[in-house]
Amino acid sequence: MLPYLVRRLLENGANTSFINQIDRSDISVEELIRDPVALVKTSANKSQIVLPGSLYGEQRLNSQGLNLADPELLQQLQKTLDSLADKHWHASPLINGSHYSGEQHLVNNPSDNRLTVGSVIYADKKAIDQALNGAEQAFTKWRLEPAATRADYLQKAADLLEQHRFELVSLCIREGGRTIKDALAEVREAVDFCRYYAQSALELFSIPVKLPGPTGEENLLYHYGRASSFVSVRGISR
Repeated sequence: MLPYLVRRLLENGANTSFINQIDRSDISVEELIRDPVALVKTSANKSQIVLPGSLYGEQRLNSQGLNLADPELLQQLQKTLDSLADKHWHASPLINGSHYSGEQHLVNNPSDNRLTVGSVIYADKKAIDQALNGAEQAFTKWRLEPAATRADYLQKAADLLEQHRFELVSLCIREGGRTIKDALAEVREAVDFCRYYAQSALELFSIPVKLPGPTGEENLLYHYGRASSFVSVRGISR
Protein backbone atom coordinates (compact mmCIF):
# COMPACT_ATOMS: atom_id res chain seq x y z
CA MET A 1 0.00 0.00 0.00
CA LEU A 2 2.91 2.39 0.61
CA PRO A 3 3.89 2.78 -3.07
CA TYR A 4 0.22 3.37 -3.90
CA LEU A 5 0.00 6.06 -1.20
CA VAL A 6 3.10 7.81 -2.54
CA ARG A 7 1.74 7.73 -6.06
CA ARG A 8 -1.53 9.28 -4.95
CA LEU A 9 0.33 11.99 -3.03
CA LEU A 10 2.37 12.78 -6.12
CA GLU A 11 -0.72 12.89 -8.34
CA ASN A 12 -2.97 14.93 -6.07
CA GLY A 13 -0.55 16.88 -3.90
CA ALA A 14 0.18 20.55 -4.56
CA ASN A 15 3.47 21.51 -6.19
CA THR A 16 4.41 23.19 -2.92
CA SER A 17 3.75 20.12 -0.75
CA PHE A 18 6.54 18.37 1.10
CA ILE A 19 6.37 15.29 -1.14
CA ASN A 20 7.39 17.45 -4.13
CA GLN A 21 10.16 19.24 -2.23
CA ILE A 22 11.68 16.42 -0.19
CA ASP A 23 14.55 15.79 -2.64
CA ARG A 24 15.55 19.45 -2.94
CA SER A 25 18.81 20.08 -1.13
CA ASP A 26 18.18 23.84 -0.90
CA ILE A 27 15.18 23.31 1.42
CA SER A 28 15.87 22.54 5.07
CA VAL A 29 14.09 19.92 7.17
CA GLU A 30 12.59 22.70 9.31
CA GLU A 31 10.97 24.24 6.23
CA LEU A 32 9.58 20.89 5.12
CA ILE A 33 7.89 20.11 8.43
CA ARG A 34 6.66 23.60 9.31
CA ASP A 35 3.03 24.02 10.33
CA PRO A 36 1.04 25.21 7.28
CA VAL A 37 -1.63 26.81 9.48
CA ALA A 38 0.94 28.87 11.35
CA LEU A 39 2.51 29.82 8.04
CA VAL A 40 -0.79 31.12 6.68
CA LYS A 41 -1.46 33.14 9.85
CA THR A 42 1.88 34.92 9.56
CA SER A 43 1.86 35.23 5.79
CA ALA A 44 1.32 38.56 4.08
CA ASN A 45 -0.77 36.71 1.48
CA LYS A 46 -3.38 35.36 3.90
CA SER A 47 -5.83 37.99 2.64
CA GLN A 48 -5.82 36.13 -0.68
CA ILE A 49 -7.49 33.12 0.94
CA VAL A 50 -11.17 33.84 0.32
CA LEU A 51 -13.99 32.75 2.57
CA PRO A 52 -16.31 29.97 1.28
CA GLY A 53 -19.08 32.41 0.43
CA SER A 54 -16.73 34.39 -1.83
CA LEU A 55 -15.32 31.35 -3.63
CA TYR A 56 -16.58 32.59 -7.02
CA GLY A 57 -15.35 36.15 -6.53
CA GLU A 58 -17.59 38.99 -7.59
CA GLN A 59 -19.50 36.85 -10.09
CA ARG A 60 -21.84 35.22 -7.62
CA LEU A 61 -22.25 33.99 -4.06
CA ASN A 62 -21.43 30.42 -3.18
CA SER A 63 -24.23 28.41 -1.58
CA GLN A 64 -24.15 28.06 2.19
CA GLY A 65 -22.69 24.82 3.50
CA LEU A 66 -22.43 23.20 6.90
CA ASN A 67 -19.44 21.64 8.61
CA LEU A 68 -20.96 18.22 9.26
CA ALA A 69 -17.73 17.17 11.00
CA ASP A 70 -18.55 19.57 13.85
CA PRO A 71 -20.34 17.50 16.57
CA GLU A 72 -22.07 20.51 18.12
CA LEU A 73 -23.34 21.80 14.79
CA LEU A 74 -24.47 18.32 13.78
CA GLN A 75 -26.34 17.94 17.06
CA GLN A 76 -28.10 21.27 16.56
CA LEU A 77 -28.96 20.30 12.98
CA GLN A 78 -30.46 17.04 14.17
CA LYS A 79 -32.64 18.92 16.67
CA THR A 80 -33.89 21.13 13.84
CA LEU A 81 -34.65 18.12 11.67
CA ASP A 82 -36.44 16.40 14.59
CA SER A 83 -38.69 19.46 14.95
CA LEU A 84 -39.64 19.10 11.27
CA ALA A 85 -40.17 15.33 11.39
CA ASP A 86 -43.96 15.62 11.75
CA LYS A 87 -44.49 18.40 9.24
CA HIS A 88 -47.12 17.46 6.65
CA TRP A 89 -46.44 18.61 3.10
CA HIS A 90 -48.89 18.99 0.25
CA ALA A 91 -47.77 19.08 -3.39
CA SER A 92 -49.87 19.82 -6.44
CA PRO A 93 -49.45 21.19 -9.97
CA LEU A 94 -48.98 24.96 -9.87
CA ILE A 95 -50.40 26.52 -13.04
CA ASN A 96 -50.54 30.28 -13.59
CA GLY A 97 -50.08 30.82 -9.86
CA SER A 98 -52.96 28.55 -8.80
CA HIS A 99 -52.85 25.06 -7.31
CA TYR A 100 -54.48 22.40 -9.46
CA SER A 101 -57.15 20.33 -7.72
CA GLY A 102 -57.55 16.59 -8.03
CA GLU A 103 -57.21 13.28 -6.25
CA GLN A 104 -54.72 13.32 -3.38
CA HIS A 105 -52.22 10.50 -2.90
CA LEU A 106 -50.30 9.88 0.30
CA VAL A 107 -46.50 10.01 0.21
CA ASN A 108 -44.68 7.72 2.65
CA ASN A 109 -41.14 7.71 3.93
CA PRO A 110 -39.25 5.05 1.87
CA SER A 111 -37.24 4.03 4.93
CA ASP A 112 -40.43 3.42 6.97
CA ASN A 113 -43.73 3.15 5.13
CA ARG A 114 -45.60 3.75 8.38
CA LEU A 115 -44.46 7.39 8.33
CA THR A 116 -46.41 9.82 6.13
CA VAL A 117 -44.54 12.73 4.58
CA GLY A 118 -47.60 14.38 3.06
CA SER A 119 -49.88 14.16 0.05
CA VAL A 120 -49.57 14.90 -3.64
CA ILE A 121 -51.91 15.63 -6.54
CA TYR A 122 -50.39 14.31 -9.75
CA ALA A 123 -50.56 16.24 -13.00
CA ASP A 124 -53.01 14.67 -15.42
CA LYS A 125 -53.45 15.44 -19.14
CA LYS A 126 -55.70 18.41 -18.39
CA ALA A 127 -53.13 19.95 -16.03
CA ILE A 128 -50.33 19.49 -18.54
CA ASP A 129 -52.39 21.08 -21.33
CA GLN A 130 -53.18 24.08 -19.12
CA ALA A 131 -49.53 24.47 -18.13
CA LEU A 132 -48.31 24.31 -21.73
CA ASN A 133 -50.94 26.78 -22.89
CA GLY A 134 -50.05 29.17 -20.09
CA ALA A 135 -46.35 28.90 -20.90
CA GLU A 136 -47.02 29.56 -24.59
CA GLN A 137 -49.09 32.66 -23.82
CA ALA A 138 -46.48 34.06 -21.42
CA PHE A 139 -43.44 33.20 -23.53
CA THR A 140 -43.26 36.27 -25.76
CA LYS A 141 -43.67 38.75 -22.89
CA TRP A 142 -41.19 36.84 -20.75
CA ARG A 143 -38.63 36.62 -23.56
CA LEU A 144 -38.69 40.41 -23.99
CA GLU A 145 -38.21 41.09 -20.29
CA PRO A 146 -34.81 42.70 -19.53
CA ALA A 147 -32.11 40.23 -18.59
CA ALA A 148 -31.69 41.95 -15.23
CA THR A 149 -35.35 41.32 -14.38
CA ARG A 150 -35.15 37.63 -15.22
CA ALA A 151 -31.85 37.25 -13.39
CA ASP A 152 -33.36 38.94 -10.34
CA TYR A 153 -36.08 36.27 -10.18
CA LEU A 154 -33.42 33.57 -10.16
CA GLN A 155 -31.49 35.36 -7.43
CA LYS A 156 -34.64 35.62 -5.32
CA ALA A 157 -35.34 31.92 -5.89
CA ALA A 158 -31.82 31.10 -4.67
CA ASP A 159 -32.28 33.26 -1.57
CA LEU A 160 -35.62 31.61 -0.78
CA LEU A 161 -34.12 28.14 -1.17
CA GLU A 162 -31.40 29.03 1.32
CA GLN A 163 -33.88 30.66 3.66
CA HIS A 164 -35.84 27.40 3.83
CA ARG A 165 -32.91 25.02 3.39
CA PHE A 166 -33.49 23.07 6.61
CA GLU A 167 -37.10 22.40 5.64
CA LEU A 168 -35.93 21.26 2.20
CA VAL A 169 -33.19 19.07 3.69
CA SER A 170 -35.79 17.49 5.96
CA LEU A 171 -38.08 16.89 2.97
CA CYS A 172 -35.27 15.32 0.90
CA ILE A 173 -34.48 12.96 3.77
CA ARG A 174 -38.07 11.99 4.49
CA GLU A 175 -39.34 11.75 0.92
CA GLY A 176 -36.23 10.60 -0.94
CA GLY A 177 -34.46 8.57 1.74
CA ARG A 178 -31.29 10.66 1.43
CA THR A 179 -28.59 11.17 4.02
CA ILE A 180 -28.12 14.60 5.60
CA LYS A 181 -25.00 15.16 3.51
CA ASP A 182 -26.72 14.26 0.23
CA ALA A 183 -29.85 16.25 1.09
CA LEU A 184 -27.80 19.35 1.87
CA ALA A 185 -25.90 18.87 -1.40
CA GLU A 186 -29.23 18.72 -3.28
CA VAL A 187 -30.30 22.08 -1.87
CA ARG A 188 -26.89 23.67 -2.43
CA GLU A 189 -26.86 22.48 -6.04
CA ALA A 190 -30.25 24.09 -6.67
CA VAL A 191 -29.05 27.37 -5.14
CA ASP A 192 -25.82 27.32 -7.16
CA PHE A 193 -27.69 26.60 -10.40
CA CYS A 194 -30.03 29.57 -9.84
CA ARG A 195 -27.15 31.95 -9.22
CA TYR A 196 -25.04 30.52 -12.04
CA TYR A 197 -27.80 30.93 -14.62
CA ALA A 198 -28.64 34.40 -13.31
CA GLN A 199 -25.04 35.46 -13.84
CA SER A 200 -24.92 33.74 -17.24
CA ALA A 201 -28.11 35.53 -18.30
CA LEU A 202 -26.61 38.90 -17.42
CA GLU A 203 -23.47 38.10 -19.39
CA LEU A 204 -25.21 36.67 -22.47
CA PHE A 205 -28.44 38.65 -22.77
CA SER A 206 -27.58 42.13 -21.51
CA ILE A 207 -25.01 43.31 -24.04
CA PRO A 208 -24.60 41.96 -27.60
CA VAL A 209 -21.27 40.41 -28.55
CA LYS A 210 -19.41 42.33 -31.22
CA LEU A 211 -18.16 40.03 -33.97
CA PRO A 212 -15.38 40.75 -36.48
CA GLY A 213 -16.38 42.85 -39.49
CA PRO A 214 -14.01 41.82 -42.30
CA THR A 215 -15.36 44.42 -44.75
CA GLY A 216 -15.94 47.17 -42.24
CA GLU A 217 -19.53 46.33 -41.33
CA GLU A 218 -20.74 46.03 -37.74
CA ASN A 219 -21.79 42.51 -36.72
CA LEU A 220 -23.51 42.05 -33.39
CA LEU A 221 -24.51 38.72 -31.84
CA TYR A 222 -27.69 38.84 -29.75
CA HIS A 223 -28.92 36.02 -27.52
CA TYR A 224 -32.65 35.41 -27.18
CA GLY A 225 -34.75 32.76 -25.51
CA ARG A 226 -35.85 30.17 -28.06
CA ALA A 227 -38.46 28.37 -25.94
CA SER A 228 -39.90 28.40 -22.46
CA SER A 229 -37.19 27.12 -20.14
CA PHE A 230 -39.52 25.02 -18.03
CA VAL A 231 -43.13 24.49 -17.13
CA SER A 232 -43.89 24.46 -13.42
CA VAL A 233 -46.33 21.64 -12.76
CA ARG A 234 -45.66 21.08 -9.08
CA GLY A 235 -46.06 23.40 -6.13
CA ILE A 236 -45.34 22.52 -2.50
CA SER A 237 -47.04 24.03 0.51
CA ARG A 238 -47.33 23.25 4.17
